[in-house]
Amino acid sequence: MRFLKTLGIALIALLAVGVTMVATASAADPLFLFAGQTGSISEGKGTLSTLSNFFQITCEKSAGSVAAANDSDTFTGEIEFKECTGNSLGSPAGVIKFKFKGLTCLWGTAETELKPCAYIEATENVHVELGFFGLIDFLVKSSQACKLSPDGTSTTDLKMACEKSGGGDQLLTSVKDLGATLKPEIKVLENHSGSETMGAIASTFLITFAKAGTLDG
Repeated sequence: MRFLKTLGIALIALLAVGVTMVATASAADPLFLFAGQTGSISEGKGTLSTLSNFFQITCEKSAGSVAAANDSDTFTGEIEFKECTGNSLGSPAGVIKFKFKGLTCLWGTAETELKPCAYIEATENVHVELGFFGLIDFLVKSSQACKLSPDGTSTTDLKMACEKSGGGDQLLTSVKDLGATLKPEIKVLENHSGSETMGAIASTFLITFAKAGTLDG
């Protein structure tokens, strides 16, 4: 049986519809100070699932790259998830690819407790095939917020953690960009009709640069 589905991943806006990315740096946001380097992505074991347990994709690891703009709060990149329970159309079995753009943001409940995060937005649609369901079409026009660390430390390695809450939704459901509030959410639409089902991504990535830099929060 074939099912055609649409996944709207609003990963803060992996990706919120109608949210415009701000491409200019600001003292209100952490700066991604890695001298315009391109860093490698590794690890990345995780899941993409819906809150209703409609379906779940698991991946064992990932590889990719992140290009940091020089003295800015923006970045671009691509990730290739591997050993997955599905695959992108045109990709080898178990491989899911997507490209993204992003900017740094802040999360926390009080101004004095704000910490760095990454707002990630897919830049093109991803079509995923799940063998046990047939064909599932993931339209990745979504966004997600992920924690970034360490803050204010000269390092070659950054950790980007995309987490789920105990209820199964994204952990970071509200973050700050240039003082504005952004609301991440993942939406799955079955067969291009009916109501949208909420979902979440849980994965942790290691970003490694050749030369030390700083996440200046």
